[in-house]
Amino acid sequence: MRYGVTIVIEAYVYLMSLDLSKDRDPRAVIQFYVRGAKGLRKVTKKVGMGFKLFENSGGLDEYKNGYTINNIDGRENANCIEFVNGRRLTVGGVMGAVSEEHLRRLQIRETIESHLRRERQLFHKGIKVLSLFFIDEVDHYKQSRCIAPAALPSGIRPDAPMRHFSGSAFFPPWGTSP
Repeated sequence: MRYGVTIVIEAYVYLMSLDLSKDRDPRAVIQFYVRGAKGLRKVTKKVGMGFKLFENSGGLDEYKNGYTINNIDGRENANCIEFVNGRRLTVGGVMGAVSEEHLRRLQIRETIESHLRRERQLFHKGIKVLSLFFIDEVDHYKQSRCIAPAALPSGIRPDAPMRHFSGSAFFPPWGTSP
């Protein structure tokens, strides 16, 4: 017989985006934990006001106290959801116990989505968008995430500058390579 223990210390909720429409009430795309037959798993759902995380999580105690969506505010300076317990979460924000690696992944995802959004808005004006990631030390990333030379096209070295990759999948379909 196997015994499994699953512990979630604090209510995890990630607000991915808001879906605003003139035809219907605002909706939010959130990620949260759900208890399943094989333990906890993260799910992503589009939800509206009145959505109860406790009931929809399989009864996880972490969502018991006031984690019902009370308000979805899509105004430009707000872009948030508010729970009955008074906690607020803005788009791209996360609450709960999150590992440093998971938080970095969320930050990178948000930066890329924001970059692509701004690029779509500004490309036709001839304005290029720049997004930067600051890292602590190049060696931490270069050694652990090295590209195998066999996986690269012929004539391209792993240490080659990005300009050698022009015309590839690094550039979006709505733009041209620099």
